[in-house]
Amino acid sequence: MPAPREINSQSEFDSAMSSAGSSLVVVDFTASWCGPCKAIAPTFASLASSHPTVLFLKVDVDRNRSISQAYNISAMPTFLFFKNKSIIDKIRGADPSKLTELVRKHDTGKGPSGGFPGGGQTIGGAAAAASTGPSAGIQLPNSLEGVATENLLPLLVLVAYLIYVFWPN
Repeated sequence: MPAPREINSQSEFDSAMSSAGSSLVVVDFTASWCGPCKAIAPTFASLASSHPTVLFLKVDVDRNRSISQAYNISAMPTFLFFKNKSIIDKIRGADPSKLTELVRKHDTGKGPSGGFPGGGQTIGGAAAAASTGPSAGIQLPNSLEGVATENLLPLLVLVAYLIYVFWPN
């Protein structure tokens, strides 16, 4: 699972942006002393692992002042969304639901890693329905927003087992 890439220099940042091409790039401008940055870091890492076609970068504003100044970063965390090296969206502050929403909105699934051509087939022979991930088409309650449906299966199996074992006869 890809983890967010730590950027250590302006040249490393420029190289990452160039290699991304037209793929979505999400940059987390963070600081080691920032509490909200630490709080949202697990969400950022989770999004990186569940969106393999998106490039997730972390820029420490204290170690990379030139990058943070170039984008007028004045609050941490700030998340900038890029396509073709142009900013397409921005979040200031640690808002996990907004971060998740914007990654899903801008992730077309057509990253530098490519993919297999064609739409695929179902067992019945019809063309497969378009989806944007394992939970596409499934409406989750707001309390489960951001939880991948494949992570819910073990919980459902456990609940079914407990009901079977402890249900009065």
